[in-house]
Amino acid sequence: NTAKAFVSLYKDDTLLREKAVTLVKGYNSISFDLDTSVSGEFNYELKISSDDDTSKFNNSYLFNQAVSEKVKMLFITEVESDKQAAIELYGDTCEIDFNNKKDVPYTIEDLSKYDEFVLSNVDIRNLNNYSQFIDSLDTLVSKFGKSLITFGNTYIQNNYDDPTLAVLNNMLPVKFGNDDNEGKLVTLCLD
Repeated sequence: NTAKAFVSLYKDDTLLREKAVTLVKGYNSISFDLDTSVSGEFNYELKISSDDDTSKFNNSYLFNQAVSEKVKMLFITEVESDKQAAIELYGDTCEIDFNNKKDVPYTIEDLSKYDEFVLSNVDIRNLNNYSQFIDSLDTLVSKFGKSLITFGNTYIQNNYDDPTLAVLNNMLPVKFGNDDNEGKLVTLCLD
């Protein structure tokens, strides 16, 4: 079963784009590029219209887009001097929230406002609700495309007994040299 349809994208009640598509029974994927060159909050609506439609009540989808001028970062560290190093590294390209306390946001709702997360010289096991924090972080990185960066020691090497540290380790793009793996450890230093 197929049906010819038009999919229309509206931004703040103004038609932006329209596509003629053929819909099949089941799952259909149709995408539009959204403009991110201007900061602000934007309201979008997708509308589907087809002459063969048996129900016109489920043909609209509303969503919002928030575009900020600066990347919003949560920077978690146990070393106070890391704060100054981050300011020098990122300059004014980021809006950085520093946290050097045990209480950190840990729910997906609280963390979703950040684009990037930095763990710098911090043992996450010292944080309150660290398992929930890592679970939420894993979802935000893997499903929503948020960014995770680590600096310094994150205390995940050779800690096989803590499943939360295993989740954190699996989120990182490189695996650290563990003493039961291959006998060499490579360290990259960037200056």
